Amino acid sequence: MCENCKERIHPRFKVSETHTIVSIKDVAKKDSDICGQFGSLQVSQPVISSLLSAYTSNLVAFTKMQYSANDTIYCSYHVKDKGYNFCIIRLLRESMKVLQKLDIECTDFALSSKDEIYHGVVCGSELKCVSTDGVTNTVLSTSPMVIMCIHISENNKIILGLREQGSPFPVTGFSTRQIAVFDENKKHTLTIEYDQKGKNCLVIYGE
Repeated sequence: MCENCKERIHPRFKVSETHTIVSIKDVAKKDSDICGQFGSLQVSQPVISSLLSAYTSNLVAFTKMQYSANDTIYCSYHVKDKGYNFCIIRLLRESMKVLQKLDIECTDFALSSKDEIYHGVVCGSELKCVSTDGVTNTVLSTSPMVIMCIHISENNKIILGLREQGSPFPVTGFSTRQIAVFDENKKHTLTIEYDQKGKNCLVIYGE
């Protein structure tokens, strides 16, 4: 925690009275307080360097970034008048290096434990997977629902945020918003949906 956050921000929280503040430089030291509670944390210097560095890009806007190993960043970004693009970036000490550009147009994506890229087609119902060797396959369809967001859990469950087709706003009595869960075999196991008042939850179990 930096000095500014330590002195001005952190004390505002009531629970801060029970917190022990440790410098980021000390988190890997065996005699630090945090190690006494959680064990020695193996934090390499390159990671610390990346966390404390700032990188400048000439891109209009990043829509999502996800960290992988070895200071590698997977990111989707928007280019004015050209839609969405996707690239894999390596963070260097003072700059970024583009390792690869991929033909992916998506508003959201998620990485599997094997660095496979799962993404939904923009305003579409197909969930696609790009393998590490560049092969793209459609793994499932949520038709007629549109895929809005994607998350892959530690046990390889795929969790999707869905909505009805058409314009997302305004939300009406005919609008549908769901969370759908698929297991590691891409089998639909659960759908969660709230009513328009946000009170009653409808849970539908997959086949």
